[in-house]
Amino acid sequence: MNLADLTNAEKVPLLLELLEEAGEQLDRAWPAGGRRYLSAVREMRGDPEDPE
Repeated sequence: MNLADLTNAEKVPLLLELLEEAGEQLDRAWPAGGRRYLSAVREMRGDPEDPE
């Protein structure tokens, strides 16, 4: 998949998903920073603060 081939409507959810995956990895390595990062990503997505 080439990012240039996607429309903007397809890019945004994909990029937010990649950001969330990166945040989850960061959370495992550095919990305090990872939680703040994930909170910001979830806020951008419009998701609840704590999905659990």
